[in-house]
Amino acid sequence: MFRRMVILAGFCLTCVLYAQDVLSDARALAKAGKDNEAYALLERHLEAHPDDPDARLVYALILSWNGRLAQSRVELERVLRTHPDYADVSLALINVETWTGNLDRADHVSFQALARDPESQPLLVARAKVLRKMGRREEAARTLDLVLKINPKNDEARDLRRLIRQEDPGWRTGITYNMIRYRGQSTWNEQSVSMRRGTYAGSFLFRASRAYRFGETANLFEADWYPVFRDGTYAYVNGGFSPGSTGLYPRYRGAFELFQSLGKGFEASAGINHLSFPSTGLTYFTGSFGRYYRSWYGSLRTYLTPDRTGVSRTLQIQGRRYFGDGQRYIGCRYSFGSGPVAPGVANVFDTNTLRTTSTGCETNWQTFDRLFLNFYYGVGSEDFQTFGTQRRNMLSLSMYFKY
Repeated sequence: MFRRMVILAGFCLTCVLYAQDVLSDARALAKAGKDNEAYALLERHLEAHPDDPDARLVYALILSWNGRLAQSRVELERVLRTHPDYADVSLALINVETWTGNLDRADHVSFQALARDPESQPLLVARAKVLRKMGRREEAARTLDLVLKINPKNDEARDLRRLIRQEDPGWRTGITYNMIRYRGQSTWNEQSVSMRRGTYAGSFLFRASRAYRFGETANLFEADWYPVFRDGTYAYVNGGFSPGSTGLYPRYRGAFELFQSLGKGFEASAGINHLSFPSTGLTYFTGSFGRYYRSWYGSLRTYLTPDRTGVSRTLQIQGRRYFGDGQRYIGCRYSFGSGPVAPGVANVFDTNTLRTTSTGCETNWQTFDRLFLNFYYGVGSEDFQTFGTQRRNMLSLSMYFKY
């Protein structure tokens, strides 16, 4: 009896290994462009083993890769009739229905699959993609929020959530007040109003700011653009000018920064900024490296400012704790370094700055569904060529309304 059991187990193991070899060989042939050989190999196997769901899935996938979507659909539906809990088959069928424009059918398949496995991250992301294509962005956003609640490190869900937020066609209007109070110097005050709207080309923001200091007044008009090039790759583009600038603002300014998701919650960026003041120009480079871990985010950012005496460096360390939807968070920032770039609040770039440090905390919160509030408070110091060391307190209050 024991001998028979050993023989049976060995036979079953041989069958499993043989089936795995067939599937891996078929995939290798398809990747090498030998589709007909891959079809023939799988068809011979399925003729002998018609109920092998794995082989039929691979067969359907290769059909779909080569545009034979109708045949692929038939094979996938055949597997689902006998194996309704096979999530990979549901995912493949969702893709096939999406590629053929049958979004209602793709929605139905994803809904049924999630009824059996409501916390499957791949199925939730697939359903969010379908909902987005159907124009049901709010449902898609809620679905992605659920994925990020289950796994905040899900890069695909976070990138898609950001994309949907940027595509939101609704307007968002905001007002901001910034204040930097120096001990022994005139206080910097700034107010700004902004309007933001999402499009399929990325979100656009238009902002007008007005600053007061040393008895002088200046205005700054800016436009921000956040284009998305592909999943996980987006950019920040800025341009602005200050008519009749007195030096409180740069006369012209421009910026470009490229962000790239690196997988497993990691993200990096690199960019360049240029500021043109009435009497001088300032160009500096910036880069960041950060990671999302569960509900936390941490990053390092550097600012490099080359000049005739060398390169000035400023480093910023940031940490945030998110709450569910990727928009509500509390965080802290610390920066230190040399040179004119002083991360903090407002558009303050003093070319007389030699060294700077700052520490601050912030919170961003959504209330009443359409109202967003942001608060930042920080302390720090700057070493000036003309004023020596000056301590400062920084305050920023913002309110945004979405409609």
